[in-house]
Amino acid sequence: MPTPASIPEAQPVPSRPSATGAASFRRVLKNRNFVLLWLAQLISLTILNAANFGIIVLVNDVTHSVFMAGIAIIAFTFPALPFGAIAGVVVDRLHKRLVLWVSNILRAVTMLLMVFSLLSNRTDLLPLYVLTFMTSLIGQFFIPAEGAAIPLLVGEHELVPALSLFNITTTLSMAIGFLLLGGIISNLFPPFTLHLASFTLHVQSIDVLFVVVAFLYLVCAVLILCIPARAFHEEHLKHRSEDTEPGAGLVRWQELMCSRYCIVLLLTWPSFLPLRLSAWLARQQSCHVLPNALASCV
Repeated sequence: MPTPASIPEAQPVPSRPSATGAASFRRVLKNRNFVLLWLAQLISLTILNAANFGIIVLVNDVTHSVFMAGIAIIAFTFPALPFGAIAGVVVDRLHKRLVLWVSNILRAVTMLLMVFSLLSNRTDLLPLYVLTFMTSLIGQFFIPAEGAAIPLLVGEHELVPALSLFNITTTLSMAIGFLLLGGIISNLFPPFTLHLASFTLHVQSIDVLFVVVAFLYLVCAVLILCIPARAFHEEHLKHRSEDTEPGAGLVRWQELMCSRYCIVLLLTWPSFLPLRLSAWLARQQSCHVLPNALASCV
């Protein structure tokens, strides 16, 4: 009779993956709170790029100067450099849901102010530059709040597919915003004249674009407000004991530095597209031709 020592131990059976990659994406898309945040990101990034596209085209149409169009590009790309890291630190101490919906409301206001400025004096570009700068500055608070909200809304196993969806959305929103939305608005809403009492307003397609952008920012704010506030609570931080504070602080610092690095990548990589667009406008200006897709204002 074999002794207990001679009985071979049972080998552990390797566990199979709980789900395939496609199943992970399906599971993430069944998360209502995440889908609401994802839709808010898709819409906000798309209209952000569309608004930047409209600003470049508008400045080029008014001034016929590539230099002035370059100033417009600086106005919506420069805030990321000095204010990106500062905004991340501020957002880390605020409620993420509050930052998300308030930033969308404020950007809707800046878009409406931009429309008012254009209807008042279309050739005065200073308010346009200032409002463009303010819109980009507000966006510096939205991006880190959004990135910090993703781990709060999805589980540990769904974090990778969730981040993948957000990365795909970033690229997709650039294509839709820069290449499609402006041309679609110009075709659907040609210039028209609006009579209001004793006022006569000559509304251009670019004005309608900014109105649509403002409306969609409000839609993004509503999507964020549809996510319960309790979904953003970091309960694990409330019950930390004193002996875990140093380690937790180190982890939070590493997360902060990682998020800053991701923000730099997300903000600097798309900035090359408007620079290429500005160079393209310069070539078109020399030929005195603008394609219909860029004829957002007449």
